[in-house]
Amino acid sequence: MNSSVASCKSPINNRQGIDFLKLHMLEKERIRLLNEEKKILFRLEFVQNRQKDIQLYVEEKTGQVQNHNKVIKKQQAEKFAPNFKFMSIDY
Repeated sequence: MNSSVASCKSPINNRQGIDFLKLHMLEKERIRLLNEEKKILFRLEFVQNRQKDIQLYVEEKTGQVQNHNKVIKKQQAEKFAPNFKFMSIDY
């Protein structure tokens, strides 16, 4: 039973085969990580754009609320100002 199949003869010795396998697996992992990085960067860009949109919306609505409050206070001041009368009270 000393055939080449039974004795596991190969043109590449064991150490070179292991190194080649490690290099191959590391290259596959590197490619996978690069693809994952692209996906994460795309997702990050989407999240940052959404945050900017929300921030702009909040600033716009906050400004509208503040302007509305100023208008109401001004209207109330104009509404009550002519009706005020100052009188002195004697005790």
